[in-house]
Amino acid sequence: MILKIQAFDTLFFRDGSPFNAGESVMLTSMFPPASPTAYGLVRAALVEVYCKEIKRYVYRGCRDCPHHGTCTLRSVVGDPSQRDGTLVVRGPFVTVDGTTYYPAPVDLTCDAGNAGDKVYPGSVTTDTIASDLGDMRLPTPGTGRVYAKTHDTHLLSSRGLQEYLAGRAVQQDDLIPIEMSNTESKGSVVARETRTGIAVDPRSWTSLEKHLYWLQVVRPMENVTLTVWVDGTSVNGQEHTIPEEGVLLRFGGEGHMVNIMPDRETRQLVPEPCTGGATTKDGRFRLVLLQDADFDGSWRPPELERHATEETGTITYRGRLRGLDVELVSAAVGRARYVGGWDTARRRPRDVAPLVPAGSVYYFESDAPFETVVERLHNSSVGNNTNTGLGHCVVGVW
Repeated sequence: MILKIQAFDTLFFRDGSPFNAGESVMLTSMFPPASPTAYGLVRAALVEVYCKEIKRYVYRGCRDCPHHGTCTLRSVVGDPSQRDGTLVVRGPFVTVDGTTYYPAPVDLTCDAGNAGDKVYPGSVTTDTIASDLGDMRLPTPGTGRVYAKTHDTHLLSSRGLQEYLAGRAVQQDDLIPIEMSNTESKGSVVARETRTGIAVDPRSWTSLEKHLYWLQVVRPMENVTLTVWVDGTSVNGQEHTIPEEGVLLRFGGEGHMVNIMPDRETRQLVPEPCTGGATTKDGRFRLVLLQDADFDGSWRPPELERHATEETGTITYRGRLRGLDVELVSAAVGRARYVGGWDTARRRPRDVAPLVPAGSVYYFESDAPFETVVERLHNSSVGNNTNTGLGHCVVGVW
């Protein structure tokens, strides 16, 4: 099923940056939130609808529950401190007036001087370049072009993503700014607002000197919702769904209310694969992350091992990815994103893990037919903890 999340107020999603009283001053909200955050909200909604002993489940699990023998929800949501149920979530994605938007790929390029109304997919150098990883082929914007640098600031529409995956130019109109700025006030997804606070002495409940801090929260525009795709909710023939009127829950760091409800308008969350009319040379394809990926703290999938070509010494990475023999030629990877979360059952923060950010692009070569690559990898997930939405990816040509 596909669910949408509608906010009634501001939202706040922090990353793994340290924030200590008396030391840290400003903390800025991420948007959109990381996929494990949406996973937690969907799980909480299912518990709210189907669990008859919510407090018992949250703090003790299903031990000694009088409904243990008849309840099938436990298989779906798993242990309250783990993410080991059958529930699978992909997303969240930003939806604006019914159009789904995705993180802008890191390798989007534009004409030098930002002239023109189009952006283009990047490519890889034909010659090797010496680097700290060895002699490698590195990403390049191409002659007369520079990187557009829209990765952290813009989202790409479904139409734009489909053109990008097919190796074609993308209209600037398919890019939308995430937040309102002085130069771009139209079509933005959220507006940022600042909240001021001060630390309090827990013994006297009086404010502490030199302990002012500021939070930057986000306020989604009226036409903006978050959308998630959900699977794995059927157990022994019983389907666990969300009622049409939705479920009101607290979401994000400030615990503001949202309504999570079925989305009957959205039919699919990712564009169709670009097999019709798309061409690729020498078995090449690009893998684009739509959500952050957990690669065991590395920048590349853990299944791939370093390899040096005998003739030239060029460094690549070879291995099997979802059953396909592939060779990673190069990658355009954004800055690591540190994500933790809150363990409600144990009442403590989860361990912070470095993730490869959504929008990162991997350039592969494979002897498999392109149709087989699409079948195995398009709209799939790579890496670890994929049931929470991490590593969700799509395939394009290069």
